[in-house]
Amino acid sequence: MGKQSFNFNLLLVIVFTLFTVIFFLFSNNSYAKTNVDKNHAKSLSQETSTYPYMDTSLSFEERAKDLVSRMTLEEKVSQMQNDAPAIERLGIQKYEWWNECLHGVARAGVATVFPQAIGMASMWDSDFMNKIATAISDEARAKHEKAASEGN
Repeated sequence: MGKQSFNFNLLLVIVFTLFTVIFFLFSNNSYAKTNVDKNHAKSLSQETSTYPYMDTSLSFEERAKDLVSRMTLEEKVSQMQNDAPAIERLGIQKYEWWNECLHGVARAGVATVFPQAIGMASMWDSDFMNKIATAISDEARAKHEKAASEGN
């Protein structure tokens, strides 16, 4: 009874959700390819730059809430597939987001692989789990930066 009960599955869901929101809100999306012409993109950028979800001084929770509130049901559903289409009226580029980091960076070439979530949860060591999550996030960011530098 000396150890505190900790829900590692909940921690993993929270880490994955935060990583996803931060990645999509703050990445430069240099790997995303769109067919929006430059003049149209510029006017969209000027129009959407006044929206709260584009205000970097707000928290990512506030920005995500504002962006989602502006999306139609169809747009929300369209973003739930790995090959998510652009939402031009909101200045959102299309992107391919099929990747996951439940126990290491997947679908992005060679990467460190940690035990499945149930195996990590059974260790009951939140400090070590934090180190694993940090290693995964560092590796994911490095892979993103490399891909972005190569125009992917």
